[in-house]
Amino acid sequence: MAISTSQSIRFLLLTRLYVVKFLDTNLKNDINRAIEEFSKFENDISSLKNLSKNTQIKNTLDEVSTLSLEYNNGLNELVGIIEKEMI
Repeated sequence: MAISTSQSIRFLLLTRLYVVKFLDTNLKNDINRAIEEFSKFENDISSLKNLSKNTQIKNTLDEVSTLSLEYNNGLNELVGIIEKEMI
C-alpha cells in the first residue's frame, strides 16, 4: 500500500507541475498532460480505497476524493478563464 500511495503522490505532483507549466505557456498539451496525470491520481486513490480495510484510512481517502473534486472543478474553471482570454 505504501508504494501505491507514493505513486498517487507522484501523479498529484506531476499534475501540479503541468498546471503551473500551463499557466506559463497556455499550451493545450500542458493542460492535457495535467488532466491525464490527475486522472491517474484519482484512479489510484480509488484503488487504495478498495484495498484498504482500515476505516480511518478509508475515511481519509474519502476526504482526499472530496478535495480532488474541488481541485478538478477549480482546474476546469481556470482553464475556461484562460481559454476565454485567448480568444
